[in-house]
Amino acid sequence: MNYTTSADSVVKLLDVASKQEVHTLSGNMDWMYSVVFSAGGQTLASGSGDGTVKLWDVANGREVRTLSGHRGWVYSVAFSSDGKTLASGSVDKMLKLWDVVNGRELRTLSERPAWVCSVAFSPDGQILASGSDDGMVKLWWAK
Repeated sequence: MNYTTSADSVVKLLDVASKQEVHTLSGNMDWMYSVVFSAGGQTLASGSGDGTVKLWDVANGREVRTLSGHRGWVYSVAFSSDGKTLASGSVDKMLKLWDVVNGRELRTLSERPAWVCSVAFSPDGQILASGSDDGMVKLWWAK
């Protein structure tokens, strides 16, 4: 499975072998800036200009839930290796951790002095890296 996204606020899931569209995921009210599959590939997360993160069921193309809490564009999303936690970074200068199973915000790690443009978990899920538009990379204990 592969995906495309564009300024039309939708994600298209494509079958790589046949190059055919499998599902169109729509529901964000603005551009999608970041999309990522969970480790098992069953869930896709999308970060949007409307300040939300959407979780999608890849098999049926349906929205599972909306994570709300950012006050600006969500530029980056990343799943932990176990798929239970999602990180999101935003132009609101916040880095948030979410419980994927029940959709609640676990915590805000920091209000950064700059936009959080990129987030990534270490392979063991213990450390979270964030990059921001001030040129800084920070490492956080994610657990």
